[in-house]
Amino acid sequence: MPKFSKDEIQKIVLSILLFAALIYCYFEFLLTPIDKTKERLQADIVQLKAKYVSDKKICNSLTDLKNKHKAAENTISVINNMIPDGGAPIAWFPPKVKSFFEKQGITEVEVKQTGTSKFTEEFMSSYIRITWSVDINKVDFLKLGIALAGFENQFPLVRISNIKVLAQETTPELQNVQLNCISVFKP
Repeated sequence: MPKFSKDEIQKIVLSILLFAALIYCYFEFLLTPIDKTKERLQADIVQLKAKYVSDKKICNSLTDLKNKHKAAENTISVINNMIPDGGAPIAWFPPKVKSFFEKQGITEVEVKQTGTSKFTEEFMSSYIRITWSVDINKVDFLKLGIALAGFENQFPLVRISNIKVLAQETTPELQNVQLNCISVFKP
């Protein structure tokens, strides 16, 4: 084995110590901060993924809301087109109902407005609800049934809320009928 001088041994030991210090500095000052940064970035990625998922849900719900808004606008447009222009409903609704029942062969019809109210729903706030009483005297029950089916088709914004049928003692084949209806109008 070769003999090393004291000076050479010191150089070798110093070289080994410097190499160990270099390894220590490499791991401590280069790799550790990189690992910590990597862990922090991975945690940020997890948070951003969660935020992305929640934002995507919000975006989808916003798209759904836009679609519902378009559908609601279409519905309002259809309702507006169904409501005839031409003044107050009291002026044109009763004659229109009487005319409808006359076409069905029912002549003794009286239509009265019994009340008005506003809608509580915000999207319907520009409309009013009017209740009507339609009195039909001396009507055949079969003719009435056919007329009521047609009435619901002819007046889609009118809902029959109550029907009273009163039989007459003298002519049991003819009844007196009272309909309570609710309709939608623009004020």
